[in-house]
Amino acid sequence: MNYQKALLEKVKNIGFNDPVGPLITINEFFSGNTDDFSIAANIDNHPTVDEFQKDLNEIQLDNGIENILIEITDIDENQWPYSERIYIIGTIEKNELIMKLDVLEPTEVEEENSFVQSTKSKFNLQSNNSKIYSVWWD
Repeated sequence: MNYQKALLEKVKNIGFNDPVGPLITINEFFSGNTDDFSIAANIDNHPTVDEFQKDLNEIQLDNGIENILIEITDIDENQWPYSERIYIIGTIEKNELIMKLDVLEPTEVEEENSFVQSTKSKFNLQSNNSKIYSVWWD
């Protein structure tokens, strides 16, 4: 299966019409992905895509986390779709989340930024106590 082609097609079908770009799961982003710099390209000690996926999967196991979605921020027909932002949904407190994300060196972790406020329905929150954290790499 050509995962890159399938992912590009999905991203194009979702479109870039909202302030928040197309959102996909960890599995969708990393299945077949061999481009280490397809996510958070500017990390100093950049992990491989396998390490990045492993770290995100471990974070997602936390009881306070409902879901992790990866925002596609750029596409090029000849490369894997690119992301510089993920969204973490759950009841976890921000300080605890920042500690868990430390190994991935995010530039910023924000709770419900202005982009999220206008498109909150895209995130399928499971409870009224759930928060949406925007995790961004410059």
